[in-house]
Amino acid sequence: MDRSQRFIDTLRVRARECGLDNIEIIEAELTDDTWPKTRVDFIWCRWVYSFVRDRRTLMRRMASALKPGGRLLSQEYFDYRGWRLAPADADFERFVQVIMQSWRDEGGEPDVGLDMVRLAVDAGLKPEREEPLVYFIKPGEYFWEWPNAFVTSSHDRLIELKKMTADDAARVVGLWQKAARDPATRMFTPGVLMLSARR
Repeated sequence: MDRSQRFIDTLRVRARECGLDNIEIIEAELTDDTWPKTRVDFIWCRWVYSFVRDRRTLMRRMASALKPGGRLLSQEYFDYRGWRLAPADADFERFVQVIMQSWRDEGGEPDVGLDMVRLAVDAGLKPEREEPLVYFIKPGEYFWEWPNAFVTSSHDRLIELKKMTADDAARVVGLWQKAARDPATRMFTPGVLMLSARR
């Protein structure tokens, strides 16, 4: 279930490649009342609650979609401002703050991981595992790739929203590219809470 046609198209291609024909795809907002009536064994969601206004309703819908004994596994940021370059870079840290504010301006919450256990418990789920995930990585490593793609592509949206100028974006991309070439550069990923909860 996803609102992104791009992700859904990717899923269809991958399902065909793997010979899977037992996938039901629903293109919809997760907060819409379009959830399937069939209950499921497992729900996985990653970086979803950060962008949703009505997080309590979404958690209730997920909980009610699970079979008894079914499990929810979520991964959500709890410390987005912890996304930092080492050595520290003030321009990059301002960029992270702009991203956070842009989410909040649209009703999202970048640090929603701080609320996930409460949301799960209030929806009748029993948390079984709660694990913070933070990585300290260098350019070229696997976990460098998603921030790299994000930094080099997200500025178009921020410019469109008037959260930053084209000059600001060029400066951030430039400093990121310079950091990626420096063998002394390291990066802390934003803190993510991995929560496993059972119905």
